[in-house]
Amino acid sequence: MYRDCAVSKVAKRQKLVEREFVSEMGRTCVVAKLEFVVDAEGRPNPASARVLETNSNTFATALIASVEKWRFKPAELDKQQVAQPVVLEHATRAKDPLGRGVSTPRSGAPMPPRPGLNDLACEQ
Repeated sequence: MYRDCAVSKVAKRQKLVEREFVSEMGRTCVVAKLEFVVDAEGRPNPASARVLETNSNTFATALIASVEKWRFKPAELDKQQVAQPVVLEHATRAKDPLGRGVSTPRSGAPMPPRPGLNDLACEQ
């Protein structure tokens, strides 16, 4: 297994499937930062997945549950595919139990992500 600095090409996301989840009360923008290992064939190892940061445990849990369905172009070292730990930051608009987008707070301003993840826009 090789970190970003030790490979000639880092693993690249190709397919990300989200599991459905219901947002916590009042959340409009949910974000999560996960770490997991992508093997030499581009498959994430669900057992290695862990949450680094989130503003929604429900969303983070849904992402962890969907890790096994994701696919990556594996990292390369001297043109050989190798395993690599990957950090993935993901944000999405929250949905209510009926699948509708959750409205913004009464102030009209979108709910900001948790500090440390504020570069993730909920523009989906």
